[in-house]
Amino acid sequence: MVLDREQLAERCVSTSFDKLSVDYEGRKVTFTHSFRDAQGSVLEEFETELVFSELQPRPITAAEARALLSFGLCHSTYVYLAAATRAPLLQVRAGYFSPDELAFFREALAGALAEYFYLADLNLADFRLECCCSETPPPHPTGTHAAATASEATAAPAPAAPPAAATEYAAGPQPAAGTAGEQQPAAGAARRHDQPDRPRVLVPFGGGKDSTLLMELLSTLRADVGWIYYGEWVGSWQVYGKFAKLAAASPAAGVVLAEQNLPSLERLKQLNLAPQLAFQDYTAYVSFYTFASAFVALQQDYDYICVGNEYSANAINTTHPKYNYPVNHQYEKSFAAERAFHAFLRRHIHPRLYYFSGLQHMTELEIAQRFSSLCASKYLHLIISCNWATDDDWCGGCEKCAFVFLLFAAFLPVPDIMAKVFGITAESCRGGSGGGGEEEGTRSGSSSGQVVPGSRESLRGVYDMYDSERHVPVFESLMGLAGHKPFECVGTPEECLAAMYLSYERYGGGGGEDQAAGGGPADCCGGGAAAAAAAAAAAAAAAAAAGGTTMAGVGREEQKSHQGHRCGKKPLPLLLRKHIGLITGKGKEEWDKIRESMQRVAETGRPGVPTLYPDWYSLGAGGGTSGKGTGQAK
Repeated sequence: MVLDREQLAERCVSTSFDKLSVDYEGRKVTFTHSFRDAQGSVLEEFETELVFSELQPRPITAAEARALLSFGLCHSTYVYLAAATRAPLLQVRAGYFSPDELAFFREALAGALAEYFYLADLNLADFRLECCCSETPPPHPTGTHAAATASEATAAPAPAAPPAAATEYAAGPQPAAGTAGEQQPAAGAARRHDQPDRPRVLVPFGGGKDSTLLMELLSTLRADVGWIYYGEWVGSWQVYGKFAKLAAASPAAGVVLAEQNLPSLERLKQLNLAPQLAFQDYTAYVSFYTFASAFVALQQDYDYICVGNEYSANAINTTHPKYNYPVNHQYEKSFAAERAFHAFLRRHIHPRLYYFSGLQHMTELEIAQRFSSLCASKYLHLIISCNWATDDDWCGGCEKCAFVFLLFAAFLPVPDIMAKVFGITAESCRGGSGGGGEEEGTRSGSSSGQVVPGSRESLRGVYDMYDSERHVPVFESLMGLAGHKPFECVGTPEECLAAMYLSYERYGGGGGEDQAAGGGPADCCGGGAAAAAAAAAAAAAAAAAAGGTTMAGVGREEQKSHQGHRCGKKPLPLLLRKHIGLITGKGKEEWDKIRESMQRVAETGRPGVPTLYPDWYSLGAGGGTSGKGTGQAK
């Protein structure tokens, strides 16, 4: 019997994660899920898959199987959300999870799914997770090669506990019990470098500024680094041509692909009990990346998984007005989630794994400044993080595109941003630039109308997004003027206002004909006094991060490359004129706070917020590099 939507709503009481199987020759893991009725009978089954570019030529270990089991549970959210409005129970039958593990997943998945529950007007307290397996391992599942199963992983020795204090620098990866203090490589895998003293770090590939900057920072710390790319469909790496170019230009030794396949997606769309919501957009996506990374780290003998989650990911978007639960679009990137992932991987997957964010103490503005200073000439034309993009082009109409523009506009010339990031040049805008170069700051009518997220039409006639009438509502949303913070991976309204203040000075609004901090006139494409201060503060922080030498030198050279033509005041673009009071008031206030924080880090070499930075990931106060004893957050 084939279910229809009405029958599913009437009969389904739970979604179940039922089993996993590994096809070694095909480098593919298949996860089976189902909808079930009140008696536990299967109503309909669905499969999701994870395809790797490479697997080690050996059976998977118990720890690796455990990572795949954890991935499969998180991946079941693709099926679960199609029926969540009527069946909020998620069950596990693929393998045993202890009460401690279930407690982790309840919190992690509830945080990840909160946005969907909010939009569907559901009570997040109704979300339930239970394990239907006994602690005794079930019979060995079928597969296409001999391997340790997810259930067998429960027999592995209990790993060491994670660091107790999240506010301190945590120790590096610890050996398992009984190893006499020796670092243990993954079973069956040889060390892939000749310098065992260098930390081996796996970095999830995002394609944007954060992971790219992180990779460069890690390389200055002499880490042995590699990428893992998690793709939303098989073949996505080839579709985005910029990805391969960026990876090749980076210091990484290589990239391992982990691409999902959703053969049941169209069927699930037919059954979706909340058709107004695209359920596939609200899954536990970062958890997919995390557990796929854990599996690859074990396979490829990496010790650390370093993500590029910034401090502003801790900010919530809104609170449900009726049920009063917080909603954070970036919950899985928050420090609370980072700490929970870190502890879970070490306790329940393998004690060698060390998960942390290398950008946790940084604001979005500091990340953008460092990228502009250290990475722009090498990577600006290669990054892409627009969530609407289906190829190498940014759409130019979504909040993410507007956010990336406003960040870079605080530090880089607008023509460079429009040309290298968005592919818009002055020649392509002839006859309707929408730019702010006229004496009175007038605009071409071609920049009016509405933006269309996902459509390049949003950039037609636009040569400066700040001076585009159609982009004003998007920026106002980022500024917090249209309700809550957008459900996107963007910074806080305060960070956006601070970035706009720096742009205001770059256009000459704050400095005019005055002398910039570094001497000489204010540079409308290179910064006024505030922008110069931003460069100085971040350059000092960069110097500290590299022991006071390497990164500082790179930063100075890059800054010189951006000292284009000098000029006095330039007419302000539309958006900055419209909100000049807010930008020069609240924006300046927020920038002053960010600058002071950056200066404190540069002076002390210590993050001002809790982090999980390992000892070798030192901020290097006073040119030091050991980092020992510097981890206590203040």
